[in-house]
Amino acid sequence: MRESVRDETASQKVYDALLGMGREGDFGRLGDGAAWLAGWQRRYPPRLESPTLAIFAGSHGISETGVTLSSIDSTREKVEALREGRAPLSAISTQVEANIRVFELALDQPTNNIAEEAAMTERECAATIAYGFESLEGNPDVVALGVIGAGIGTAAAAVACALYGGSPEYWVRPGPQVPSEMNQQRMEIVSNALRTHRGHLSDPLEALRCLGGRELAACVGAIIAAR
Repeated sequence: MRESVRDETASQKVYDALLGMGREGDFGRLGDGAAWLAGWQRRYPPRLESPTLAIFAGSHGISETGVTLSSIDSTREKVEALREGRAPLSAISTQVEANIRVFELALDQPTNNIAEEAAMTERECAATIAYGFESLEGNPDVVALGVIGAGIGTAAAAVACALYGGSPEYWVRPGPQVPSEMNQQRMEIVSNALRTHRGHLSDPLEALRCLGGRELAACVGAIIAAR
C-alpha cells in the first residue's frame, strides 16, 4: 500500500465480481470497502494478510478535574490486559488473526490541563506524531486505530469542536454510566479550553497541540504513515 495512485481497474474488478453474487451487485459499504481496498492495494482480489490493531494509551491533566470515571491506574490495567491477551478485544483480534500493538504514551506524565494551557509543546506534539509512525512497522495491509485513557473523550470533544464547529453540548456525549454533573463539567472544560486557545485553532495541528492528547497525536502519525 505504498503506491500513491489508486488502481481503478482492480476496484472495478471487485464490482464486476459482486454482480455475480446476487443483490444486483449492491453489497453496500462492504462492497465499497472491498473495492477501495483492491484499488489501494493495486491488486485483485484484495487480501487481508497482515491486519494490525494499534492501541495508543494516554493520560490527560483534565482527568483531575472531575471529567472521567477512569484513572491512570485503570488505564494501565487495560494496557496490561491487552498485552497479556486477557481483554475482550484480544479475543476478537485473535479470531480475525489481527496483530495487537499497544503503545503506552508517558502515562505517568499527563498532558497539561487544556482549559488553562496548551496540552503539549510543539516539540512534544511533533515527536508524538513521529512516534505514531512505529505502528506501521511490518507493513500491515490494514491498520485499525484505538485509544484508551482517562480524559480522552473530553479532549477529543474539544478538538472536534475546534475543527468542525458546533457547541460543546453537541460534541460531549454522555455515556450510560456518566453522572449529569460530570457531563456538565466536561462541557465546561471544553468551553473554557476553546476560550483559552482562541486565535490558535484555525490550524488543525495547533488545535491538536492545544486541545488534544498524545494518543490523538500518535493516531495522526499512524494515519500519515499509512497513507
